[in-house]
Amino acid sequence: MALLTNGVSGSVSVGTGSTQILLADGGRQYALIVNDSDTKMYLSIGSAAVTGKGIPLLANGGAIEITPDNLMVGTVFAICSAPGKSISYFYV
Repeated sequence: MALLTNGVSGSVSVGTGSTQILLADGGRQYALIVNDSDTKMYLSIGSAAVTGKGIPLLANGGAIEITPDNLMVGTVFAICSAPGKSISYFYV
């Protein structure tokens, strides 16, 4: 595997409506998404997120790592049951 450089990082405020975390990117090689909040979140790839469905991210550090072994290049959305909760990301 090639060395990953020049990644992009940031954070997004997530609430009770589906919120875009990452754009679709056919060139994506790696991504890490971390729930920084005290509230469980749910992720969806390619379509709007729905509370209680999809990929759960537990509160206080729940994370998903997207690697070449489980590569997902579609748009990533998140949702939770309370407004103003932070989710962080890094991708290459």
